[in-house]
Amino acid sequence: MSEGRILTIDYGRKRFGLAVSDPLGIAAHGLPTLAVDSPEEALEPIAKVAREKEATLVVIGLPVSLDGEERTAAKEVRSWGGRLAALLKLPVAYEDERLTTAQADWVLDEIGTKRRKRTGQRDRIAAQIILEGYLEKRRQKTGVRRQESEEDG
Repeated sequence: MSEGRILTIDYGRKRFGLAVSDPLGIAAHGLPTLAVDSPEEALEPIAKVAREKEATLVVIGLPVSLDGEERTAAKEVRSWGGRLAALLKLPVAYEDERLTTAQADWVLDEIGTKRRKRTGQRDRIAAQIILEGYLEKRRQKTGVRRQESEEDG
């Protein structure tokens, strides 16, 4: 498994959820959500975060339909991701983000967060979920399993 932090983005037209892995690619940590007026406005601030966190890869959540088709929104994300890759000179990968917002809402329900206070939290948690999914798929491909402590069971 390659070392280096992975920056993950839950793309939005007004808010971008961000998460980063540890250098070994084991855990996902949420970062503050970025609020912008347009996706173009998000490029430089996200590039700054990627540099600060010393990311070696960027993973962007790809909005595919429930049947797996890539439609207009996915094309928009891929185009924006290409611009980010050129700016950073880093590889960009895409991860299916189907139902991550619903999963984030479920997490927020479980911890008792009121709906009106969820705005940035939902995006950050969705980014973490996308990153966790990416890391798990990568572990499965390489045959590396997460080491469980005795407390885990």
